[in-house]
Amino acid sequence: GLYKQIKAYDGSGDDGDASGELQSILTKRKGTISVVAEYKRKLEGSGFVTDILQPEILSPVFREFGAAAVAVLADERMGGCTYDDVKAMVEEQEEARGDVPGPLPVISSDLIVDEIQIAQARDAGAVAVTVTYSVVGPEKVEQFIKDARALNMEVIVNVA
Repeated sequence: GLYKQIKAYDGSGDDGDASGELQSILTKRKGTISVVAEYKRKLEGSGFVTDILQPEILSPVFREFGAAAVAVLADERMGGCTYDDVKAMVEEQEEARGDVPGPLPVISSDLIVDEIQIAQARDAGAVAVTVTYSVVGPEKVEQFIKDARALNMEVIVNVA
């Protein structure tokens, strides 16, 4: 499936321009701020939140209050979410197709260490993944960008 698609991708026809639809959405106008809403089930250190609402409930709120995109923290240890949460967020956003505001792009914000995670994110419907530069290094970042392009996805590189 998607993993084989990554392995078969040779980059031919790729003009090297990494900008895509998500980048256009997040950088649309000079002098404005684009908000990426973050969904996670674990809120460590914030003792006042006892119930985390399901993605299907929060997803339209993110859209209605002006977020440009939604990132789902799909690392169970850090954010408490899974790729099922990514899929639920994508499905709810798609219900807004044809509405104003329309569906938001969904980003899988996972600690990516393997291309299989990129395939899982795509399978769940994410349009982009996050890659942490300090965790994987420059060679892996380049490889993961290539892998994501093979699946028609974008990469947000986290540099901390």
